[in-house]
Amino acid sequence: MGQGKSQFTVEELQDYEDLTYFTKKEVLYAHMRFKALAPEKVGHNKNAKLPMAKILQYPELRVNPFRDRICKVFSSSNDGDYLTLNDSELQQLVQNVLEEADLDDDGALSFAETFRIRL
Repeated sequence: MGQGKSQFTVEELQDYEDLTYFTKKEVLYAHMRFKALAPEKVGHNKNAKLPMAKILQYPELRVNPFRDRICKVFSSSNDGDYLTLNDSELQQLVQNVLEEADLDDDGALSFAETFRIRL
């Protein structure tokens, strides 16, 4: 089982590394997970958009109480039906929101801190 050809150019991978601080390997892994949600769409178009229902299949979002709001904020349509974020971007966004909400920097969100999250 060999490595498939990347859908990204060398320059695009470098841009993702620079913008997200993920390694090339992490960017490709995130795209692989995104592609696994809808290989028939993403396999031919690295910029494919997926329905919110598909994006919510990720375990990281499935258990997140803010999942609907996160998706709607970053949707390219008014109804939140399609996202323009890929997996690594969405995962980074969720991580950033949680880090910002952790006001006492204890690595966990208290009940009070959850009410300070604004998307």
